[in-house]
Amino acid sequence: MQREAAAKAAALPVATVAASPSSSMLLPLVLVIALGLSLMIVGIALTPAWAMRRSVAVVVEDRRETLLYTGVAVALAIGVGVGIAMVLS
Repeated sequence: MQREAAAKAAALPVATVAASPSSSMLLPLVLVIALGLSLMIVGIALTPAWAMRRSVAVVVEDRRETLLYTGVAVALAIGVGVGIAMVLS
């Protein structure tokens, strides 16, 4: 009787952390949020000063190129990372 119980226990699949639905959706969710934020930064950098509130326009005006290049670089890095992950999986 104990052998049958041990055999049944050994035959059950072991659940892994990666197989749970909540953790498998966590990484894509984080990547989508990061991609959205980087595209928002690109949008803010490309927005003309007259279309923004004065307090935001003053801060953005000096850093427009830096914000634009940083946002594009982050978006491209996330895209390449997701592409590599999809090819390798």
